[in-house]
Amino acid sequence: MPTQMKDKSKEEQILRCTKRIAPHPLAVDTLLRAFMFIRQNPNEEKYRKIDRTTAGFQSALEGKPGVMDLLSAMNFIRSNGDSGNYSNISNNNQRYIILERARVDMALLYLGISALEEVRKSEEYLAAKQSIQFEKELNRIKNGEGSDSATSEEDEILKRAEYISKLPTEPSGGAGALMQISLGANHKIMRKFDGDDILLDVIHFIGGHGSAIPEKIL
Repeated sequence: MPTQMKDKSKEEQILRCTKRIAPHPLAVDTLLRAFMFIRQNPNEEKYRKIDRTTAGFQSALEGKPGVMDLLSAMNFIRSNGDSGNYSNISNNNQRYIILERARVDMALLYLGISALEEVRKSEEYLAAKQSIQFEKELNRIKNGEGSDSATSEEDEILKRAEYISKLPTEPSGGAGALMQISLGANHKIMRKFDGDDILLDVIHFIGGHGSAIPEKIL
């Protein structure tokens, strides 16, 4: 029977858990900051106490593979806020995750920080980070954000209209092939194209949804 995570050495637990967190850059960055604050301020309780009900925890850490196992390996435990009322970190009924001052291990903190810093160099982390940044940039472009004045917003409308004006006529009925393009995770655009339409036509179609996108492609 394979050895359970809790039965492995602390070092192996930390290394394995940080690798599992790699596809979640926000979790990696959040934990790295948290561990560094604790190392620099081990006597400050506010840095050793995590409230699971906050929006920050839920967006960055909640449900991310490896997070709770890593915190457990770093000696964090669960608490409802009452002194002395602690439980195993797997107890979901407790609001707080805390690291008692007596359980702060500088060697474990050093290892956890080093492991997370290495994860930030991994292809998995970098690809996920790039994907998030790309998504943000697409949303910014689609929403016309970054404009400093009404004039620039009007310019964006005109630029999009210019791209659309360059499009060939869309096939009607059953003719042509339907193309679906994902602009980020939550936005898709669709249009039919004929067999003799070219890639530039598709780029013009995309430009109708954000004039800065073709500039980044071409």
